[in-house]
Amino acid sequence: MLTTEALGGPNGMLSVEAPICRRVSGEAAARPLPPTVYVERCWPIEMVRGCLLDVSSRVLAHTRPQSQHPQMKIRTLTETDAEAVATWRYPGRYQTYDVSEVVTSEAGFWAVGHEATLVGYCCFGHEARVPGAVEEAGILDVGYGMRPDLMGQGLGREFVGAILDFAVRRFSPSRLRLLILDWNDRSRKVAVALGFESEGVLRSTEGDFLVMTRATPERHPAPTSPRHPGE
Repeated sequence: MLTTEALGGPNGMLSVEAPICRRVSGEAAARPLPPTVYVERCWPIEMVRGCLLDVSSRVLAHTRPQSQHPQMKIRTLTETDAEAVATWRYPGRYQTYDVSEVVTSEAGFWAVGHEATLVGYCCFGHEARVPGAVEEAGILDVGYGMRPDLMGQGLGREFVGAILDFAVRRFSPSRLRLLILDWNDRSRKVAVALGFESEGVLRSTEGDFLVMTRATPERHPAPTSPRHPGE
């Protein structure tokens, strides 16, 4: 038999923020539900994600509108941000990403920050396209650059994911497109992890670019199995 830890909430709703059931015998607690799961009192006992609830609960909703990447924020690029970006120098082959001109918000660039710290920048549409790439209806091109000293620290998925979340909210495209230099395995792996697929290679005066696209979340098929952190 299973029983529950103390639960409570307004209007009969229970906000699940801790393991909500355990065995009476004192064995290991069952796996907790995510903090965004809400349940309502209702008989009889039911199975919720493999956990029997002795409080007789039924899941009403399992998501709350919120950013999937809350640690990274996209904000207006300031003059101070632009001056900082202009000093960034990338190592080795990544030197091609050095910014030769001062980026500005007027030109369509945005800052990516973590709390009060600048961690990168991003751009959309024309500014994100390389020579040879053409605009296509319903497709939004996305470009970005992470601060050089943060590269290789496993922040790619969170960084790019926050930018994509912002792009979808602000521009409402049907598809997103990334143009990634064919030798840049780091960016390619991040794109694949975020659901992008290669559609071919664009040969540009700036190099050979993988053309990677993905439907926006509203049109993107739901994953068939849980995703596990890869970085």
